[in-house]
Amino acid sequence: MKRVYAIDVPMMTMLDVSNASALLDSLQTIQESSGELLLANDDALCILLLDDDSTIDGMLMDSLLRAITNISISTRYDHTVYSPYITHQPCMQDPSFPQPINEAIGIQMCALHVLESGRKAMMLLRSPRWPAGYDELNTSKDKKPPVPHPVLTVDKTSLGDWLKSCLPQYVLGRHGKKQRGSVMRPISKFSAGGNPVYAQELLEQAYSDSIEDNEYPKYLYTYDMKNECFVQYRFDRNKQYHGMDIDDDDPRIPDYLHKKYHR
Repeated sequence: MKRVYAIDVPMMTMLDVSNASALLDSLQTIQESSGELLLANDDALCILLLDDDSTIDGMLMDSLLRAITNISISTRYDHTVYSPYITHQPCMQDPSFPQPINEAIGIQMCALHVLESGRKAMMLLRSPRWPAGYDELNTSKDKKPPVPHPVLTVDKTSLGDWLKSCLPQYVLGRHGKKQRGSVMRPISKFSAGGNPVYAQELLEQAYSDSIEDNEYPKYLYTYDMKNECFVQYRFDRNKQYHGMDIDDDDPRIPDYLHKKYHR
């Protein structure tokens, strides 16, 4: 699933070896998962890193800079138009921070709020920065309903482990390798169902293929290369799904998947 990651600006100004290592792990995970790094502009993180007075190892600093420059950067946003009207709860700005840092945080909150639909943005920060009692970061404009953003404290949980915990799980359903049922109530076959390991891999592929805004859509779709057919996974409960084959011309298959798999 397409995901956008916003890295807390103050993390760049107070790096130590442990924090820098956690940040590097997160950046590498973003790159491996084809994620997108949310910055107000292309150079913001690099400038903060290079201006930092911390004594972290030079090779680690070089690795951080390379990781940042290798990741896809979000579109720039006109913060002069939006940021005065964007509020965030809890407030991520702090009177004790220098003005440039608070301005950068305001720009970041603005960018989080105005992201295009179909991309879920989450915030990465250190646990001391996250006040108790809040489950997510909410941004809003002009007193409209808030937009929620998931939050991960990278010094407590690795981004890779967190992403794995989000993956849906395949469960055996009524669909076997052959179609069953009656003419009035047919039960579609699931060609991959005889191999639960492969069915789980296909489900994770379907999850990755999805660009819906919801974290867990009721239906996930992908293409089964081995059995040469499209697959629909249906939501059961929690993170569990069961699968079934569907016809190539089924109107429920998103157009972008037809283009991706050239069907």
